[in-house]
Amino acid sequence: MRNKMGTTEKQLKLQLFGRFFLTDGTVVLGEDTLHSGKLTRLLAYLLIHRDSILTHQELIEVFWENTSRSPESALKNLMYRLRTALKILGEKQFICTMPGAYRWNPEIEVETDYELFEDLITRLRYPQLELEEKKAICQDVILCYQGNVSTRLADEPWLLPRVTWYQSLYMDTVK
Repeated sequence: MRNKMGTTEKQLKLQLFGRFFLTDGTVVLGEDTLHSGKLTRLLAYLLIHRDSILTHQELIEVFWENTSRSPESALKNLMYRLRTALKILGEKQFICTMPGAYRWNPEIEVETDYELFEDLITRLRYPQLELEEKKAICQDVILCYQGNVSTRLADEPWLLPRVTWYQSLYMDTVK
């Protein structure tokens, strides 16, 4: 990928299946690096919803559910900690702040294993595919699905329906 100055820029890759991590191909930011389940969940939420503007209220409802006396401060603190952790991947502004909201910087592209998985499943449904093409796509699905979503994420209410759906698609493909 080329940036505005014509130089090559590394694309970030997110792995949701198996062990959760974000990488630029050289440096890995994952569950072990973040040292916090809440940071891991926030990063996953931001990346999965990277095409959306996420209001403070939405994030508070997802991550605090009335468990914090001052959820706004807790959110700001967690976002600060996440921004600090993301510096391992470079000095870019990964998270944009807007009035009353945050979002993943839309200029920073992220390739995800779950979107690749979804694309492969969609391609499998093309009626004009030959048997050999279907077999090759099935093999790609098996390679892409590195196991269930990390245990730090799998039970999250906002992710659980998606996790169940991915498991079902994987099992149907394997059959």
